[in-house]
Amino acid sequence: MDAEFWKCHCGNGLIKPDTVFFGEPVTKMEEAIMYAEEADALLILGTSLQVYPVANIPMLIKEKPMIITNYDQPPLIICQIL
Repeated sequence: MDAEFWKCHCGNGLIKPDTVFFGEPVTKMEEAIMYAEEADALLILGTSLQVYPVANIPMLIKEKPMIITNYDQPPLIICQIL
């Protein structure tokens, strides 16, 4: 991707999405778990669930219906019939 795409034209800084890239610390883990606990269901996109501690979230919240999908695998659908 062109480096110009990532530049902020209002201050010459770099634009970074609010995501955690590989090798970066997870600074909002407690917040992520709180939101997962409050959700009715989980839709987990674009992850192999190989990187911890985030890979633990589905196991911590396993009583919720969820869909987990990654680009190189078929979706894993976990549902509870209530």
